[in-house]
Amino acid sequence: MHDPLTYADLIEKITAWAKELPAIRALVIIGSRARTTVQADQYSDLDLLVVADETEPFFQSAAWIGAIGSHWLWFDEPTPVGTLERRVLFDQALDVDFAFVTSGDLEQILATEAVSILQRGYRVLVDKIELTGKLAKIPPAKPVVRPLTEETFANTVKDFWYHAVWCGKKLLRGETWMAKSCLDGYMKRRLLLLVESQAHARHGWDYDTWFDGRFFDTWADPDIRAGIRTTFAHYDKNDIARALFATMDLFRAVARETAERLSFAYPYREDQATTEWVKQHLQRLG
Repeated sequence: MHDPLTYADLIEKITAWAKELPAIRALVIIGSRARTTVQADQYSDLDLLVVADETEPFFQSAAWIGAIGSHWLWFDEPTPVGTLERRVLFDQALDVDFAFVTSGDLEQILATEAVSILQRGYRVLVDKIELTGKLAKIPPAKPVVRPLTEETFANTVKDFWYHAVWCGKKLLRGETWMAKSCLDGYMKRRLLLLVESQAHARHGWDYDTWFDGRFFDTWADPDIRAGIRTTFAHYDKNDIARALFATMDLFRAVARETAERLSFAYPYREDQATTEWVKQHLQRLG
């Protein structure tokens, strides 16, 4: 009986595969398994940056995955930097993300804010292009967030209140899926942006709020974590209405505090008009 596959086994297999394949120029571990803070645990995946002469061949075939090891499934998805990655679930539910880039792609990453991917930590496994020296020049400091502008703040706030009405209309029309998707998807992303900005306004622009809600429960302040608990809804029109009101209340509090701390004008008129409409039409549901 074979021992269960581990991430250490996979790293060894993938490293050997990359060394033997001339088309691969470098292989770098990024993400949680290379970080010095918020390090990997037993549920963390393995994120790999693969520098290749060409990336297309790796998406035109899956034979190379089998050359590494037995797997359950794979699929492709875009990365935040505009390239593609192939996500593979190997045996024992070990998930590995292969982010393929060309040398040109890599130069663009190193020259833009996307370098933050590497700033949180990396580990070079294969280097045929003297990449190690280039990466050593990257400052290890955590990324600094650009301060929110008043224009972006105002647009985000009005965007939120517009969709509060939009969500209410979908609910009244019986489009439960659309209403819930708006509330717990689109509107929550607007809320997250403001929560991040509030945290920066409270603690400074170098305060680390990660991205896309990662580690929210570690960086969001206790009052925000307490408030967020009631803002998500069950798939039920009455509960969606209740959660909509809770989301509106929390957003308003966060946005107004952020505006005050950053000396921004708050769109009171837009807030009042949309809130009154939602209350008038949904109060009986919530």
